Amino acid sequence: MIRNEGVRALLFEVRIRLIRLLTGHRINRHFTQYASYTHPDGSSIPLYIGYRDYLKPFHFLSHSSQEGIKRFQGQNAEKDVVIAGLGGANNIIHTIESDVGLSVSGKRVLDVGCGDGALAVVLAASGAQHVTGIELTVREEWNREYLSRLVKKVLEERGALAYEDETEILGRVSLLQKDITDLDDHNIYDLIVSNSVLEHITDLKAGLLKMRDLLGKDGIMIHVFNPFFSENGGHEWMILDFPWGHCRLTRSEIKEYLETYRGWEAERALRSFDSDFNNPRMTINEIDAFADEIGLKCLMARESRSCWWLPDSSIDCILMQAKRIYPKIQIRDLMSESVLRVWTAKTTA
Repeated sequence: MIRNEGVRALLFEVRIRLIRLLTGHRINRHFTQYASYTHPDGSSIPLYIGYRDYLKPFHFLSHSSQEGIKRFQGQNAEKDVVIAGLGGANNIIHTIESDVGLSVSGKRVLDVGCGDGALAVVLAASGAQHVTGIELTVREEWNREYLSRLVKKVLEERGALAYEDETEILGRVSLLQKDITDLDDHNIYDLIVSNSVLEHITDLKAGLLKMRDLLGKDGIMIHVFNPFFSENGGHEWMILDFPWGHCRLTRSEIKEYLETYRGWEAERALRSFDSDFNNPRMTINEIDAFADEIGLKCLMARESRSCWWLPDSSIDCILMQAKRIYPKIQIRDLMSESVLRVWTAKTTA
């Protein structure tokens, strides 16, 4: 079954790329309209089969029923999560070492939102003195067998020498169930990192303040995140059937929409809207301004500009609808799929 679904996913991706090549990026050339939704401002918005499932990670099967959700969850549980986890971790290490030009060797590192521990293990294998990973909930992957598989895979990928010791690497990793805002930690860190986490910290201002206080002299913070306001910023549960739906509707409008078009997952999606993102939502400008306000100096800022499709509505119309709910939102918030920020503490004269 998994192999068959993988083939279907690959064929779907090939189909999308061919259509883009032959016909361009307009959304109605890629997906079939199945209904129209009347926005509160009176405009008619086409709803597309497969659009939401394409943007959502691993959601290549249309969730047209409860069974669809069960199949999705079951399939991902059976995937080789070691390989999947290391993919993201290796990308962050490449960003740290190649893009930022920073060696992690000998550094005390805090990994905020460490997930399954893959990034913490890669950091330790890259020479970090010690890596503390924190996550809101204890992960089932935090066991010796899984973490050992991670280390073995990392060493295999790097062509490591036989004398490199798995036990010694794991001895430099600590994984803790903690919220960054509640972290009672008297340690000071040379490097604080996060991958796709800043958008999920409920009180982001409190989180950034805490990280600033944990940063040592000449310490560096490196954060890569997928902003809520980007086209795929609704993540797994809050992407609707039309572009930027999650930030063009109020919560009550989203609730009504879900109950009408996606009733089988309305409750789960609303939980995501309420608890999985910053509250209040913060724009890129607001995040940058707050970082500056609390004494963080930006060493590097990068935003990947991305618009997956040319939607039926104009970007100006979409922006206007989003501003109805989030007045400070800008075009850059809609278009920035991935944001990199590298901060250090400002020096005082």
